Amino acid sequence: MPAILQKILEKIKTDSAVCELQGLSGSSKALVVSMLSQIPEQPAEKTIPLVVVCESFDVAEVLLNDLYYFFGKEGVHFFPFWDVLPFDNFSPHKGLVAQRFQTLDALLNSEVRVLITTPNGMMQRFLPRAAFQKNTLSLSTDFVGGKQELRQKLLNSGYIQVDVVEDQGEFSAHGDIMDVFPLNQEKPMRMEFSENSDLLYIKPFEIQTQRTAEAEFTSLKILPGSEILFNQETIYFARQTLPSYRKECTPEVLRRLKESLQKCESFPGIESLSPLFYPKLETLFDYFPAEYLLVVNEENHITERAEHFYQEVFMEYELSKQQNKLTLSPES
Repeated sequence: MPAILQKILEKIKTDSAVCELQGLSGSSKALVVSMLSQIPEQPAEKTIPLVVVCESFDVAEVLLNDLYYFFGKEGVHFFPFWDVLPFDNFSPHKGLVAQRFQTLDALLNSEVRVLITTPNGMMQRFLPRAAFQKNTLSLSTDFVGGKQELRQKLLNSGYIQVDVVEDQGEFSAHGDIMDVFPLNQEKPMRMEFSENSDLLYIKPFEIQTQRTAEAEFTSLKILPGSEILFNQETIYFARQTLPSYRKECTPEVLRRLKESLQKCESFPGIESLSPLFYPKLETLFDYFPAEYLLVVNEENHITERAEHFYQEVFMEYELSKQQNKLTLSPES
């Protein structure tokens, strides 16, 4: 182990548990992070994840690419914030949700060596671990529930049924064939069921040609398809909670939301109503293991960006209230 890393490790293990490094610039930061991530803890061979906080998406992306160069991609994950602000009446891009969920899944399965995020990502609250894990599906070719049971599981997990699958978070069912595009796969998957409801195969396919690959999957993990899950449990909680917000919006807005709940229909910007669907939201910290090493890249910039983000969200919150929309407090 290089002497400088030994000194850093000894400093971290002191009572203060704070070590400040100066004089690092450019890719040298990624080099130090990559070396720190390879320092084993006790017992031997056990490593704890490094969580690196960068001031913005752009800064995080540069560090991420530098880490790929020094460390490779295995075990390196990025947790981005949405590409929209809360109360914007727009839903985040599905690709970002997919990246977030893949990172959360890796954290829960101890597969993270280095995690990069931003103040926005650290401050945000979203679906709790229990809901995430409960609605993560694990399929194999010995699945005997049949197409109808799988269809209901996908709906419960936030997937949208369509005629033709074209994007992540969608599935379709025609005859004995079911297509699904998991958030954690680069290509959609095709499954065929027998007359006895046995799962015959799982194969990736091309969207443009609809041709399936020769190679078969023996198992398939399907992460939740949305940050708001429309299932019996969440809808029941929302219906019980909704009356307490009668004073927060116009009767027409409340009526439309009730109709959406009855029909299990999502709408743009529904993610801002997360407290309506879950008894308790959690942050990225809740997904971390008991031990992790926190690396703050330019602390002053991080603090400034966090304060700016809070002000942005608060302004959107006030504007949404003025427009008589159902607006839940960012702290609810």
